[in-house]
Amino acid sequence: MILKKLKRTSFKKPKAVMIGALVDYILAAADESGQEKTKYAGAKNLLGRTPDGWKVEMISLASESIQSKMPVTHWIMSWQENEQPGHEQIEDAVDVFLDRMGLAGHQVIYSLHGNSANLHLHIAVNRTNPDTLKVIQPHRGFDIEEAHRIVALLEHRQGWASERKPRYTVNDRGEIVRRQSKLVSKPRNEAANFESATGEKSAQRIAQERGHSVIKSAASWAELHQGMAKAGLRFERKGSGAIVFVGDIAVKASSVDRNFGMGKLCKRLGDFEPGDYTPEMKMPEPEPVSRIALEEWREYRKIRAEEAENRHIAQRRATDALSQARAR
Repeated sequence: MILKKLKRTSFKKPKAVMIGALVDYILAAADESGQEKTKYAGAKNLLGRTPDGWKVEMISLASESIQSKMPVTHWIMSWQENEQPGHEQIEDAVDVFLDRMGLAGHQVIYSLHGNSANLHLHIAVNRTNPDTLKVIQPHRGFDIEEAHRIVALLEHRQGWASERKPRYTVNDRGEIVRRQSKLVSKPRNEAANFESATGEKSAQRIAQERGHSVIKSAASWAELHQGMAKAGLRFERKGSGAIVFVGDIAVKASSVDRNFGMGKLCKRLGDFEPGDYTPEMKMPEPEPVSRIALEEWREYRKIRAEEAENRHIAQRRATDALSQARAR
């Protein structure tokens, strides 16, 4: 499944002419060769009941936004060759698109075309808010990134096949996460030495495994903090940098991914906003780096715990003996 935005390069024509031509093209029953193309069409958040009424109404509202040359955006949602979406699935796809783009309540006209090998849905959405008359910029201009999330959600929700190497996927918990690349960051020297000595995942590895997809896919600071808390992590600002806390162990965000520096994140998400985390975030339970020798690792941890307890008892006895000697 593909969702792409068609960018307009020429704005020489009046706004009403451009919108009218777009709506006419989307809703035309046949293409230039006379072949039938429109299989299904509809509109949302418009009062009119006819295509001509929809067009006039959309032009009228768009004309109120004097600061935008073209507030109506053209998107195309395409299915694979053997896929046939039903009317209910199309309506659901449009609702998901509007909701995820932050355009719920905005005017939209859509039409399913079947004059090519792949069924594809044309969507013309008016970014002019019908109440404030301001033109919305979905996701601060990162709407293409959100389009990839919408595709992952619809594929999971409606059962469509994914394109090769999709950017996002839906995990077992129903969360939209960035697909893990084969090039995964590895723990640095100190963390790697700890893992070699104990066979236990370092805080840096835990931050990479649990936090990478959360930070990478977050569309806002609120979404980032919410995802990190759910993963048992905490994201904070320290000076001009960023820190990921695994329990009470601080891990530099740049060691999780060099693109997670505070400057780059602020450029993508806006000015930093602190999160609201529970004060008592516990250290995650120890995990083995590899499960090949899981039983041996558990036995090793048991022996280590017993030796640590013995050292603690011996130290306490020595302290008590010294206190008694001082008292005498």
